[in-house]
Amino acid sequence: MFVMYGKWSVGNGVKSLLDKFDQECIIMDDTDRNDTILAQANQIIITPGIPPNYFVYQTYPDKIIGELDLCQSIINKQDLTSKITTIGITWTDGKSTTSRISYKILEGLCDNQEINGKHFHILLGGNFEPPISELITTIIKYRELHPTSSNDHWIIVVEVSSFMASMIDHFQCDWGIFTNFNTDHLNRHPNMKHYFESKANLLHHTHHQSFVHPSLIKPLHELGINNIVTYPLEFDLTQTNFVWTHNSMNRSAGNQCIKAVCQQLSIPYRLTDQLIRSIKPLHHRTEHIATIDWVRIISDAHGLTGQAQESAIKAFDEKVVLICGWSDKGFDFHELNETYHNHVAVAFCFGQTKEHFKEVFTKLHIPCYAYEQFDQCIYDAFSSCKKDKKILLFSPGCASFDLFHNREERADAFMKIISTL
Repeated sequence: MFVMYGKWSVGNGVKSLLDKFDQECIIMDDTDRNDTILAQANQIIITPGIPPNYFVYQTYPDKIIGELDLCQSIINKQDLTSKITTIGITWTDGKSTTSRISYKILEGLCDNQEINGKHFHILLGGNFEPPISELITTIIKYRELHPTSSNDHWIIVVEVSSFMASMIDHFQCDWGIFTNFNTDHLNRHPNMKHYFESKANLLHHTHHQSFVHPSLIKPLHELGINNIVTYPLEFDLTQTNFVWTHNSMNRSAGNQCIKAVCQQLSIPYRLTDQLIRSIKPLHHRTEHIATIDWVRIISDAHGLTGQAQESAIKAFDEKVVLICGWSDKGFDFHELNETYHNHVAVAFCFGQTKEHFKEVFTKLHIPCYAYEQFDQCIYDAFSSCKKDKKILLFSPGCASFDLFHNREERADAFMKIISTL
């Protein structure tokens, strides 16, 4: 018997996958926890959002398995190893965008096409929906519907968080990308060393090669990871829908990795202008969502780190009215003093980090207002913008846990409030 501790998309994905093989899987979380069932379980799969100091890790350490390892065991049992190529993408800032770009390029190059004897299918998932367990279920269902098809090949682009990577014992990637590393998740990792080693664990389990930033070569070598190469740090973005330096660097890493994948699988690598221009930035990553009463409203709701917030703030030539805050991940926002001084007119903050933000902005003599209620924070920030027709930027710089289940729910809540303005 399996227990899936944690619900939402990962829980549903794991249960659906195990159901395909008539394996009993009970989903639970803190609301319906059953210690008897947990004690009887053969294995317990944990959703990535559950911190490593949680009781289930401490009580049942020998039963814990990550979603990635579960998927690998099924890939092996179903003899799918030669049918699947995986690209694992992990770092602090920009992995969602780079995962999406890599997926869209591969989709344009070969999805649902037969090339050199292989019929390719391109899938995307992992740290955002759909979870990888759902992708493996999709592959198995396809093979059941096409039992005589023998030339199908799937390329899966997987965004891997540090929590997912830290639990890998058996999962194997074919290719990896690791382009930047900054302070983050210190609410879940005891220190930066542990956070880095968790990320690096994905590269330990990468079969072919990983593309990494030059600054990471030495620390990765010290961990015994040698199948790594660097990439050009710049990519010409002038013909794309993307701006800002970090997108150039991340795009370059993705580009080099896709070239290697295409070479290995004999896929012609032709980036047409039409394909390049068809790829759009992700929703809620410095996205213009509305203009109301001459106020431009920008959502960076999926910006979960200080570095992501800094990139969003610097995207504009004029000073912004900033809405920020919630769950503390250990980042010291004093590090952004210069950015705040040059680019923020007024700040409105909420959640666990509101007092920290208030201290930072007060020392910089930038007006800052702290709130308990998310909706009132947004209403007052919008009213402030209307006076001078400022840009309203929602860039939390923090995780969404406690108030929201995930970043998507927080983004939806923001959009719902904006719709009432």
